[in-house]
Amino acid sequence: MIPDSDNVAKIRVVVDDKEIWSRESPGEPPRITDLSAVIENCELRIGWQTIAANAQSLERAVQWSDDEGQHWQALAVKLDDDSAVAPIQGLPSKRVLVRVIVSDGFNTTESDPLPVDIPRCAPTAAILWPRDGATVS
Repeated sequence: MIPDSDNVAKIRVVVDDKEIWSRESPGEPPRITDLSAVIENCELRIGWQTIAANAQSLERAVQWSDDEGQHWQALAVKLDDDSAVAPIQGLPSKRVLVRVIVSDGFNTTESDPLPVDIPRCAPTAAILWPRDGATVS
């Protein structure tokens, strides 16, 4: 882990005085626009647009909060593009806030929170144990 700093312009990995990897800061932090959320068939569909100097190296995540943004929970992580689909059965049936976080490895940007009213959905079964393929005596 590398300590966070606002003054980093380049990260280098050097072995025996030879640079084996490096990455330069893209400069401007990514921007998040056009955040939207809709619920269809008990799934929360979130979309947004990221504007960034290097879109290939972005890390994207979606979080939710049911206490006006005091605490945030992960809803979707390691997203490949500017969208996410998540089942709402694990969310409380009330108004929650949703936000997007985008990082280019140097700068991290959070969207403004978007309120979403989560309706009740029929319960679903989840088999957590035994794992698929496991044998139980």
